[in-house]
Amino acid sequence: MDILDELKKENETKQGKSETPEAIASEINTYQHSILLGRLRQIHDYLNELSNNLNHLNYTTTVDVQIPEFGVISNLHQNNYELLWENRANQNQVALHFSTNIQDSCPLNLDQENNDEIKKILEQCGINFSNSQNDIIVDGDISSSIIFSVNPEEHNINLMLNNFKQLGKQQYTLNEKLINDDFFDQLGRFLIHRENNFIEIISLQTSVQSEQLTDDELYDQDSGHHTQEMDVSRVRSLFNKEVQLYLTYHNTIKEINTKSDDFIIGRSKKSNIIVNSDLASRHHAKIVYRKGKYVLIDQSTNGTFVKTQGGKEVYVQQEELPLSGSGFISLGKSVTVDNEHIIYFSCQ
Repeated sequence: MDILDELKKENETKQGKSETPEAIASEINTYQHSILLGRLRQIHDYLNELSNNLNHLNYTTTVDVQIPEFGVISNLHQNNYELLWENRANQNQVALHFSTNIQDSCPLNLDQENNDEIKKILEQCGINFSNSQNDIIVDGDISSSIIFSVNPEEHNINLMLNNFKQLGKQQYTLNEKLINDDFFDQLGRFLIHRENNFIEIISLQTSVQSEQLTDDELYDQDSGHHTQEMDVSRVRSLFNKEVQLYLTYHNTIKEINTKSDDFIIGRSKKSNIIVNSDLASRHHAKIVYRKGKYVLIDQSTNGTFVKTQGGKEVYVQQEELPLSGSGFISLGKSVTVDNEHIIYFSCQ
């Protein structure tokens, strides 16, 4: 046995040991996380170029900021953009901070009975104010930010708007598939208050749930003080409920979603997963998405074996079988320990 054969044998042995369901699931999670980090990098690069141009032009836009249920702080100037990138093992986020300046003292005409409550809101949002008879005079700057952060547990990206268009924090959950050229165009318009449909895009096919926060939930542990989180809309995209199918064969991971074309497995070089086995047909099987399920359709001579984790092995030939959970697919041969052509699948 020459050195190349020896190394190949050692590599095959190592590969066989590493291809446990747990190891493959870890690889899939790593793969998904890398996609999210790639999207976050795209967001960073776009916001970096946008903020640099806005600061270079000394671009200022006039805006109003809503105080939910109480009124509006008018004639504010939004400027001074600063972009921060945080990339740690458990914290990956891009934060665009900017100032919303109150050019002239802004009186809020309120009923006397509302004064204490509005004062509490302004204090918690870090806004300076003073009293004048029945009015509250707001002055100084409002610190605003838009923060994108990776949520690896849910495999999505969180968006936090802080004191942007309204006081307090608003949270959205984004599926990475929403992040495309149109997303960035509408994001830019949204940031400088041009006509846009950014909120409609990120809320596309979503369910909205508004929650009344308790005093405990208003506590911001990171800053060490209370912050007002008002009118929080937790937007859960239906895309996040959209099941995806991951197929792992040796060192290759393939992702199938509900919009994918028919996915071909076989010996043909044009297959999506090429299985170099004498028992595999050229177009051995295909996987399609139908009526909320991923369905394996065998179209081979030797049939296909499917074994779910904890379940019994099923043999299909010229038949269909819905895939669910996770397990193994083998072309023309039973799922066994010594089978080097096993495909691991996982519906997530």
